[in-house]
Amino acid sequence: MEVRIQKTLDFYRKNPDIPVTELCKTFDVPRKRLRNRIKGIPPKKGTPAKNNKFTPVKQKALYFYIDRFNRINLAVRPLFIKNATNYILQSRTLRIEIAVDEVPCVNSN
Repeated sequence: MEVRIQKTLDFYRKNPDIPVTELCKTFDVPRKRLRNRIKGIPPKKGTPAKNNKFTPVKQKALYFYIDRFNRINLAVRPLFIKNATNYILQSRTLRIEIAVDEVPCVNSN
């Protein structure tokens, strides 16, 4: 789908006088999606989520923590993961100086 939209955009940039609806019929692409690309709105695929609490580096550190337990043949208990996750989140918020009540944490569920 994205390949067809990209071809349509290339054709549209060379021939801006052709109506968008005609281009959509010719290249068989959704009109709204093509309009969004013309306006400069990128596809959702490939953009990182905005509701992540961990940066990729901190997430990798947590993976290494779990992997270290596995390598020395210790059981990876959910409590260990929860405590490590809360510690990482708490250390981040202490540097930002947020009130203690607003520190994000992992629930026990």
